[in-house]
Amino acid sequence: MEEDYFIEPMANTKKQPHLVYKRSSLLASLPQTSTSSRKCTLTSSHPQDREHSKNTKRQVWRELIHRQRRSLDTEVTVQLLVVVDREMINFHGNQSVEEYVLTVMNMVADLFRDPSIGTKINIEVSKLMLLYNMPKGLSITHHGDRTLESFCKWQQWITKDKSSENPTYDGAVLLTRKDICANRFSACDTVGMAFLHGMCDPKKRCSVSQDNGLNVAFTVAHEIGHNLGAYHDGDGNTCPDSAGSTPHLMSSQWLARNRRGTMKWSWCSKAYIRSFLNSKGSNCLRNHAIGKPLELPTELPGVAFTVDDQCKQQYGNRARHCHKYKVLPLSVRESIPIYGAIFADVIDKNNLEFRNSSD
Repeated sequence: MEEDYFIEPMANTKKQPHLVYKRSSLLASLPQTSTSSRKCTLTSSHPQDREHSKNTKRQVWRELIHRQRRSLDTEVTVQLLVVVDREMINFHGNQSVEEYVLTVMNMVADLFRDPSIGTKINIEVSKLMLLYNMPKGLSITHHGDRTLESFCKWQQWITKDKSSENPTYDGAVLLTRKDICANRFSACDTVGMAFLHGMCDPKKRCSVSQDNGLNVAFTVAHEIGHNLGAYHDGDGNTCPDSAGSTPHLMSSQWLARNRRGTMKWSWCSKAYIRSFLNSKGSNCLRNHAIGKPLELPTELPGVAFTVDDQCKQQYGNRARHCHKYKVLPLSVRESIPIYGAIFADVIDKNNLEFRNSSD
């Protein structure tokens, strides 16, 4: 049976002894401090999809798994515009925000390179826009549905503007530090929103993701998954939120107690995405825009950012790693964090507040 291990040098010793321990035993020992969850809100790019009942979705799923489709014999490339709002720039700082965002996008690219997705999908950043000032026509608020609608209209407008130097792209990603609410009548427990089947459609090729540290890479990948046609696992299909100890990327929500390691694409996600890639709606993914994409960092996030860095990225400069728990939130050999395994002390008026990374 395969098992992941951590090797950590012991402090205050001269002979350099190391501790070796299993990931499973480590995660089992962590305190269950929270049962809160964060979720994604899906918006359909097709009006009829919004009215699908559970029975209708099951019928769509049955047709999908019984339909014979040609296999993809070529890889596809998703070229993205990535937009960062002012709140996120202020949080990370002018000198650090670009490195942080490109590191996140490298993690997203790594998720789409995972064999579980079943297709060669390359993620490229065609342009990174840092919004130091709110541009005309764009409104970013706590209301996720309004923000998504505004962002979709704005990103379409800037590509039509002949005076603009913006390159063509297949999808647009908005990153924000605002606490997203699905709409003005719902709780603010949403971390991302996107249009289903929106990729390549100039009006719907967009998503919004809430920055909450390096874990935002999961949200961005999840929302791009929706753009590529993937429904939530369990939403009219037979796929669970996880397979054994491996959580699935297209789960509708992530529980704070979910500390089971690297996420994978479910069989259902693989089928949905393959179906979209075999449709005419994905043609733009085979027509590469002229111009060199931004170079993504090659250094793994666990090397680029220390444990304290990762706590600060999530909670601010007053946060630091809680050394009571021997946890490496991001292994130096991995590009994906152990979801929910960071514990931080947030210093406030000489008091220490214990926080789980999923909260």
